[in-house]
Amino acid sequence: GAGAVSFSGNSDLLILSDILLPTGVAVSLTPAGELDIQASVSGSPSRLDVSSGSVIRLWSSSFSASLSAGSAPVSLRAPKLEVGRSYYEPGFVDGGTVTIQADEVEMAGLSQVQASGTGTALQVSGQSGNTAHFVLESGGSPQLSTPNGRWLVWATDYLDSTHFSASSLFHDFRQHDASFGTATVLGAGNGLLFSVAPRLNVTGALTTKPSKVYDGTTDLAGLGTGLGLVPEIAGDSVSATTPFSGVRFAKADAGTNISLVATIGGPLPEVRDSASRPVYGYRFDGSGP
Repeated sequence: GAGAVSFSGNSDLLILSDILLPTGVAVSLTPAGELDIQASVSGSPSRLDVSSGSVIRLWSSSFSASLSAGSAPVSLRAPKLEVGRSYYEPGFVDGGTVTIQADEVEMAGLSQVQASGTGTALQVSGQSGNTAHFVLESGGSPQLSTPNGRWLVWATDYLDSTHFSASSLFHDFRQHDASFGTATVLGAGNGLLFSVAPRLNVTGALTTKPSKVYDGTTDLAGLGTGLGLVPEIAGDSVSATTPFSGVRFAKADAGTNISLVATIGGPLPEVRDSASRPVYGYRFDGSGP
């Protein structure tokens, strides 16, 4: 049978001329240093694996920089991946399935990563766990495209605007407290997943001042709660009234200004974003079932 074709080395690799990949064989581009692709690398291999010990850059002012493997799987792995350099210097990736494992991912301009497969056809994560930096240039409209399946992006912190920005991506759900390789994906369709979990904060005021004679317990009785839950992320909201069942002291010591813990009597209400899309993975620091 046909063997594999490998382009490797201990230094940087710069591709300025188009390369036609052999048909039906596995192809790998694996320089130890930087990999700069400013031309078309395309064909119908059985798979295409691209890696770098430093950075993979894919861009061209002539709109010709691309990695295309037809319906074959494509994988890209590096500490950093740059697809496109500016609005008029995009890069393109195309395969049956596309797997990106990079600790920093940046896309610019009219760049696009497309996977034609079904199921989870395109997945972005870090080299180990979630990617620490996922930024799409706001001045363009870089896209992830999965016409027959879905894409998942495993990022770190939704609230860290320095290291996460994906305003041009239309997604179907958001999931927090989700680590790549261990978390179960809870939503359907295209998803943004984050390892950091935001909090559901208690808001409102008690209708009765909490006090008690010291008895060695944290119990409080006869308090009207008057409380609600507010998601930490602006634009998110709970979809139903929170079933608070009571409030207790955080510790049994005698004293003043002792923190209170609110108790949930049922499951946490669903959270949705401003477009009514489901949001999973909020944490509540009180107590409940």
